Amino acid sequence: RMGDPETESVIPRIENDLVELFQMVATKNLGNYQLQISEQHAATVMIVAGGYPGEYEKGKAILGIDNIRKSTAFHAGTTLDGGVVKTNGGRVIAITSLQDTQFDALQSATADAARIYFDGKYFREDIGFDLV
Repeated sequence: RMGDPETESVIPRIENDLVELFQMVATKNLGNYQLQISEQHAATVMIVAGGYPGEYEKGKAILGIDNIRKSTAFHAGTTLDGGVVKTNGGRVIAITSLQDTQFDALQSATADAARIYFDGKYFREDIGFDLV
């Protein structure tokens, strides 16, 4: 099985209808199935609560999700409380960007992660850049 953030980087590149794909897997009917994968590069930045993987506080209001420009936000450790998105776990939000180059995907995901704010927010800004 894939975990975080692998899933958030792999699934968005699948161009097929995911429901159809999962039905084919469930019925063991993949014999002639043509899986279509995007040629774009994916990068995911995981935003975590301060203290993670150790102790961390929950219930911090999250701001800026609407400011994301070139990525998708996958909620992980969040909850909706009275119309306000708040932290509810250690791995809070995964920010995934699909771009034409690995560098652009990393740059976009990192920039969009920086647009989100909550008290105690932390994310690595250096991961992956040594590989491009």
